[in-house]
Amino acid sequence: MKSRTARLAALAAALLGCLALTACTGAGGSAPSGSGSAASASPSATGLGGADGESGLGGGDGEDSPTRSTIITTPTPSLSESVTAAEIDKPCPYASNDDFRAAEGDRTTHSVQLAGNPVGCRYFFAYDPSAVIGEITIEKFKDSTTAFNAVVEAAKGHPEFVDDKSIGDYGSISIKLPLQGALTWACIFSKGDLVVTAHTRQTVVGQDARNVAALIAPRIP
Repeated sequence: MKSRTARLAALAAALLGCLALTACTGAGGSAPSGSGSAASASPSATGLGGADGESGLGGGDGEDSPTRSTIITTPTPSLSESVTAAEIDKPCPYASNDDFRAAEGDRTTHSVQLAGNPVGCRYFFAYDPSAVIGEITIEKFKDSTTAFNAVVEAAKGHPEFVDDKSIGDYGSISIKLPLQGALTWACIFSKGDLVVTAHTRQTVVGQDARNVAALIAPRIP
């Protein structure tokens, strides 16, 4: 009798366990942790890629990662890697020496034009005329789409890039490019069929490059 009672108690416990499991995993319930399919991962940001940002901005995350499309159409054009245009001893038409100093931070008393159509510019440090503190270069593409694609392509391979949608026709990117043997911040944007690079000698934070870009963008023909 005692053995039968024990068996009935064990059977009742088993039935209660099954009922509890059914309540947890049945319609309207959720599967216990560790069972069923894993939750879907959050979609990664599209656009130019996740930006590591600039040193000095805190946290190493920089500004918001870009979310716009990378390329509008093919092909994928690229910018020239170096500035080889001849200097013309005329002041820059896009920013006076005082305006450039206010935007970039270094004192300059001399700028020249760089031969091209439209012309570019180069600024020299007031206390060392051999030191370049900034350059403005302009490249022409076949249309505005190709120009924008060149800006997007320029960000690839630059995990430090920062995206700023307020500059240029479709926004800008800031990346580090070589200037007199050092990697320094430049802001690149498109305007019509032109791609403009505002390059500074700042090595830490790219805000000065964006200041220059915002200053000259309305003045680019």
